[in-house]
Amino acid sequence: MLFLGLFVVPVWRYQQRRQREIAWLQVHGWRVSVVVDRVTEQRGPAIGVAGAALATRHVLIANAWDDPQGGQRYTFSSDPLRGTVAEDLAGATVDVLIDPDNPNRYWMDVNTLR
Repeated sequence: MLFLGLFVVPVWRYQQRRQREIAWLQVHGWRVSVVVDRVTEQRGPAIGVAGAALATRHVLIANAWDDPQGGQRYTFSSDPLRGTVAEDLAGATVDVLIDPDNPNRYWMDVNTLR
């Protein structure tokens, strides 16, 4: 039981912090549209009915935004996607919400894929 608590509490805190960050970006962030370069697979821990296991999750990678103020190019990746992901999403457009003061703080809104 202690082991479960040591895992669940940090994950829960991370999720809560991430939800607050996304809410802030939705109000204050710059919305830019970027083109998805590729879909990659990441392997990482997942907790399921059978316990801990490695799971494959898909992540969208976009590398197409140049900061107009600093002239620096940024690469964005989505949070891990759930469910089946079409491998042919390369070339699709997706919105990214960017912190105006820190472009390394962002959220890729995969609900806007088009």
